[in-house]
Amino acid sequence: MVIRPEKGLLMTPSSPRSPSTEELEQIRSMNRLFLAHLQERLRRREDPLGLPEEAREGLRDAAPELLDCMAEFPRAVFALSLDEGAGVMDLGALDTARFALDLTVLHCAWHFSRRDVCQARFLLGLDSRTIQRLRALKLAELASAARRPGLLGCAFAGNAWFWLELLSMRHAEDRRRLALIALQPGAPGAFARASAARPERVVRGRE
Repeated sequence: MVIRPEKGLLMTPSSPRSPSTEELEQIRSMNRLFLAHLQERLRRREDPLGLPEEAREGLRDAAPELLDCMAEFPRAVFALSLDEGAGVMDLGALDTARFALDLTVLHCAWHFSRRDVCQARFLLGLDSRTIQRLRALKLAELASAARRPGLLGCAFAGNAWFWLELLSMRHAEDRRRLALIALQPGAPGAFARASAARPERVVRGRE
């Protein structure tokens, strides 16, 4: 189920309009791709891309249906970083699946940065410097930029509470509750306050 914009629900002082259904669907699709890739990395005991340790077992063992629910979160669960000094990886050393994911996310972020800066900040969590770098890229340069190491990592990497809550979502009410926190201009700070207000709990990917 896609969380669809309702009048007034997704409006913020920094955004003149609600995200469209199409924009939310793009975020959902990218979230799902990222979560599947992250799960595969955990199963192969590779770099968890900043995922808090408390959430790793739950995500590793999560069923596809749970990943679908997690992907409905109406903001990116990944973080995009364009470090100009990172260089690019050699074509022969590229992980094909990882490169495809990086290029897909980068291409979508590039479009967001040119179409609506507010939504690029709000939905993708991009800062001003990253948006400027994206806008400076030409379409033909995206494939090269996608070869930069460390392009994608986990959003809210320092907040185990957020990831445990995301792993616990089973019903529409769970998604709405977490979305109300996410759809605020200061979402990272809001998650930190929510984390401090609630006891930690262990969540498994399968019931």
